Amino acid sequence: MNRNEKPEYERIFGAGTRSPFVFQPNKTFSASERVHLRFHEEMEIKYIRSGTLSVNLGSQIIVAEAGDLVIVNPYEYHSNLVEEGVAVYDMLCVDVSESYLGGLLSEFFHPYREGKFRFKNLIRDESVIRLTLDLFSSLPDADRLLSAIGRFVLLFDALSPYREQPTFVGMKSFSRRQREFVYTVFSYIHEHYAETIRLSELAGKCFMTEAHFSRTFKDLMGEPPVSYINRYRINKATALLSTTALSLKEIAVRVGFSDEAYFSRAFKKYKGESPTVYVKTQREQ
Repeated sequence: MNRNEKPEYERIFGAGTRSPFVFQPNKTFSASERVHLRFHEEMEIKYIRSGTLSVNLGSQIIVAEAGDLVIVNPYEYHSNLVEEGVAVYDMLCVDVSESYLGGLLSEFFHPYREGKFRFKNLIRDESVIRLTLDLFSSLPDADRLLSAIGRFVLLFDALSPYREQPTFVGMKSFSRRQREFVYTVFSYIHEHYAETIRLSELAGKCFMTEAHFSRTFKDLMGEPPVSYINRYRINKATALLSTTALSLKEIAVRVGFSDEAYFSRAFKKYKGESPTVYVKTQREQ
């Protein structure tokens, strides 16, 4: 992991979601794409259909070929990498929280939810992969939700031989209270980054003083909240610079900077070059 690269929280499930599954078949990722490190609360399962997909896990990089299974554990920092060509894969995110997989299944998933163990990231076990594909086949049909949950339980159990202790650097084991903090704060930042965000407002949402909030945020993320907010805004700006013809002033406003000069300084701080140079470099590639 690049010491200057900080992970971003990713919100997978929206408000009112009634299923513990978000399934995206036949996703593609090419060598020209760049994705920064991120993490989320859900378990993520990728099945590689073609090509080679490398997954940066913060402290290591695994290389998955066609037919391989990749497990990304909750709160595990990760991003995709492709050296050449295009990788095609199916992706499933599963919310293993109490709200979806509680009740009779609570004790089954509780140790995993609480970070007591993790699964190995690269799986090449044919029996596990068959169960995964069986689960995937049941997901497009909303009427088969109970069947899909049952198949996921079978898959989760089949992964038992691949359990290990969460000891490596890239893994974060959050307590329940910390998970609530993460969800509250990062969901708000990601929805309102284009607006003025005050620390007092964020702290109030967590029922904390500003000082306590700032310390908690830095302890969890390794950087102050203002730094995270600005870095998130700059990452949003890079997408606009690459895909639109908007002026720097328009982009600055769209991502939450009221001052174009401040935007340019922040961009250079986080990307190592000015937005003008960044656009020129992108066009030359």
